[in-house]
Amino acid sequence: MSTSGPSKHIDKKQEESKSSPVVDAVFIGFLAGIVIYSAVANTWGFLTLIPLAMIYVLLKKSKKK
Repeated sequence: MSTSGPSKHIDKKQEESKSSPVVDAVFIGFLAGIVIYSAVANTWGFLTLIPLAMIYVLLKKSKKK
């Protein structure tokens, strides 16, 4: 029995689950735009903290790679 079959399947799944750095950068830029807009419009609140938290998580994830 060959053991290379299942490992190839796992490797392929890992490749599919990785998001590209370009997609992460675009998403971070979009979230930063939301934060900047809410700062300009003087609408600071809980909904402003959500994009900031998501930016933090994405940046932390990119440093692990």
